[in-house]
Parts: sequence; structure tokens; C-alpha cells
Amino acid sequence: MKRKTKIIINSILAILMFILLGSVWLYMPKYNEKGIFIQNQPQNATTSQLDTSKRVVEIDDKTTFTAYNLSVAQTDDSPCIGAGNNNLCELKQILKEQNKIICASRDLPLDTEIYIDGYGICVIKDRLNIRYKGTNRIDILMDTYEEAINFGVRELKYKVI
Repeated sequence: MKRKTKIIINSILAILMFILLGSVWLYMPKYNEKGIFIQNQPQNATTSQLDTSKRVVEIDDKTTFTAYNLSVAQTDDSPCIGAGNNNLCELKQILKEQNKIICASRDLPLDTEIYIDGYGICVIKDRLNIRYKGTNRIDILMDTYEEAINFGVRELKYKVI
């Protein structure tokens, strides 16, 4: 009789633990494998550039941002051709008219739009070197080499829109 009682009590405890862990999991913030917090509405979006009707993915931690320009020294022997076979030299002017800039990332899909605090909307149109895969690092395309050097390395927050 004692053994049956222990089995019943252990079974009830196991069920209660399963229910408790399941309910905790439901209310925990949702993160993907890169530490990106997913939410439906932006909390701190105060700019008119950010379309609040779209799903927004907020990055919890600051991300390393660097800058580059379209020169052979900073890209490859065809600097105007981006990873998606786009002509970045032409596209830069088109996006500038839309108040957008070009960025490069190894981890975000091409054509992803992100909002960078203090810089506005950036479209991922190029790729970083393979050594940056998994680092969540992003390069911002600048007009000149001097601008890229002056930008340096910055830790910024961004939102995927």
C-alpha cells in the first residue's frame, strides 16, 4: 500500500511540475537563436520613419556597427556589385531619395529593412566577410572612405522591420 501511495504522489508531482514549467514557458519572452527578442509592437519607436503596422523585432543588446565605402580596398574587385547582384552604386542614390541607406550583414537576409537608432532605415543589400557569420555585426555604407573611418566602430541598437 505504501508503494502505491508513493507512485501516486510522484505521478501527481510530475504532472504539477509539467503544468508549472509549461505555463512559465508560455509567458517567457520569445528569443531566437541569435538573442533577438521578438515583439509585435515597438516600445520606444518615436520616429515617423518606423512603420508601426509591421511586425518589429527588437534587438535586446547593442550590436557592433562598422562602416565601409564602395572601393576596391574595402570590398572586392567589383565594388558596385553587391551580394544580391545589385548595382550598389545606383541603388545607393535610389535609396537615398527614399531616406534609406545600404547596410551589409552576414546574419540578416538580403533585403531586410532595419531601423538603426540615430541613423534611420537601412536595407541589407550586401554581405560581410564570412568570418563575421554569427556575430550579428552590421556594416553601414558611407559615401566616402573618410566618413567610414570617422564612423569607426559603434555599439548601437536596431529594430528589424
